[in-house]
Amino acid sequence: MRNFWIILITITILPASAFAKIFYSIQLSARKNIQAANKILKEAEEYPKARIDIVNSYYKVRIGLFNTYSEAKKFLIKNKIRKIFKGAFITKVDDNILKTSIYPSTFETKKNKTQEKKNAISDNKTTKFENIASKPGKEKFNSENKTFSVLLYKTNNRGNAVKFFERLPDEVKKEAFIYKENNGTYSVRVFLVKGYQNATEKEKSIEYLHFETEIKPTEKANIEKIVETKKKNSTQNKPEPASYAPKTNKPTTTKIQTSHITEKKESLPIYTIIIALTAIIAGEVLIFKFFLKRKRTSKEARDMYDILNDALKKDNTALVKEIVVPYLARYPEDIKAQELYATALEKEGRYMEAADIYFAIPEVLEGKKQFEEAEKF
Repeated sequence: MRNFWIILITITILPASAFAKIFYSIQLSARKNIQAANKILKEAEEYPKARIDIVNSYYKVRIGLFNTYSEAKKFLIKNKIRKIFKGAFITKVDDNILKTSIYPSTFETKKNKTQEKKNAISDNKTTKFENIASKPGKEKFNSENKTFSVLLYKTNNRGNAVKFFERLPDEVKKEAFIYKENNGTYSVRVFLVKGYQNATEKEKSIEYLHFETEIKPTEKANIEKIVETKKKNSTQNKPEPASYAPKTNKPTTTKIQTSHITEKKESLPIYTIIIALTAIIAGEVLIFKFFLKRKRTSKEARDMYDILNDALKKDNTALVKEIVVPYLARYPEDIKAQELYATALEKEGRYMEAADIYFAIPEVLEGKKQFEEAEKF
């Protein structure tokens, strides 16, 4: 009787997840946007149990449900999945997650429902505007005559707003500005347009960046034109052309010297090429000796990480790539080096290349049987 009560108490205390059944699946991608995840799902819908699992607000595209890790690995190798999906790796899945999974057949119905909700919300907005306009003693509300912009980021600190602005991709930064709110806070906005409908179309044009955007009315008096001040600084730093080409009043000497100069110019490119090639080869040899030829120790790796971190702080991405690319050719399983390389690519705006590295990291961790770390990435 005593054993019965112990078992009963244990069952009631333990969470339901403790009794969840565990499977193994192959993860192809993880996206913040369900539409982006669905595009990948369409490419993978021929595989068994192709679906989107919703985990911690991420939409993870996965295929297969296997009872053991070895079954999943055999399927991964046999079907050459990594040739199509480079970042594919094996992950654990419990049956609680599968309750909310989205399959290709159910995605369209879900999409239609969300569209219906959006239409209902927009209908409510229009009726609300009509009601405001119909009230006596109030001015007619016409959103098309107002100026709007798309809000990307909001903060109490102007310095943080400037940092966010500087990290924006070039194509967005051209039309971005810092806006001082009436309550004393600062925001980073983009696209100054007339009319709510125009602002909505502009907002759609940057959906691929996955910003949490919001369309807001905008007063031109509160705009700080950061772009214009940068342009002024760049023009001020330009050197004066006169200092590079001084005029001389010696026609006779220039005539005599021109023949020698032209002769030197003809032979100069050959020497320049030889010197440049020698310098490049010498530099590569030095890098190779320093990071590849010598036996790698933990101290050397830490020193290299310090150099790379310091270069990233100074936005010197060229130095990072110069060091880390040949290093990773020899030590491709160095996760820290891969992360630093991906960060450098992000700073250059090469987001898709950085994403490929982040998706390849779990593959390395999965090979080391570090499944929990792989799941985090």
